[in-house]
Amino acid sequence: MTTIKTENFTIDISDVKNSDDTRLFIEVEGLGFVTIVKTHEGLIIDVHNQTDSDSIASIGLENDDFMTSGELDAYEAFASEYEQLMLTFDKNFRADTVGLVDRAIQQNLKPWQAVELFYKENPVDIDSISGIHGVTRDFHTEVKSLTRPYLKITSTQYDQLVGMSFDFYLLGDSIVTFGAADGGYALMPVNEDRKAELLEAK
Repeated sequence: MTTIKTENFTIDISDVKNSDDTRLFIEVEGLGFVTIVKTHEGLIIDVHNQTDSDSIASIGLENDDFMTSGELDAYEAFASEYEQLMLTFDKNFRADTVGLVDRAIQQNLKPWQAVELFYKENPVDIDSISGIHGVTRDFHTEVKSLTRPYLKITSTQYDQLVGMSFDFYLLGDSIVTFGAADGGYALMPVNEDRKAELLEAK
């Protein structure tokens, strides 16, 4: 806890452990107090008088409220590309997980890397994908047809796929194969040309 005092204000700053929130408490001499909470989504500001427990005024500001027009355009372009990629794997995808786009931008990730982050935190349900028959080409040729993002799976899920009779699977509008990648295992989408070949031979 850090406390700063002036003639009219007493400011307490506390970092909340095990939380992404940082809270600022400002006591205003003779009037009341203000709390400011920073979250992944933006700021929450509550104003209280000296006696009532309920706030007398409250405002919520989202991160994009603080952006310049150029920053907002870039943010919206990133979010749009991210959403379009997500829709290729999940036709019902409609909303970002809390703060994921913000975190991805803060980490200087690309949209496809944001998708990989999503699936790292929200693994694919293997039971929701369906196998399709397709002839696997030689390793080097097949690898050239793979495209990011790779969707992380567990070793248990990998073993489950190995035990099945398919090398390729339908996941949303994408066709994926599976294998070792990035120090673990992943579902790996094929590019549009390879997808067309596999669908034609289906």
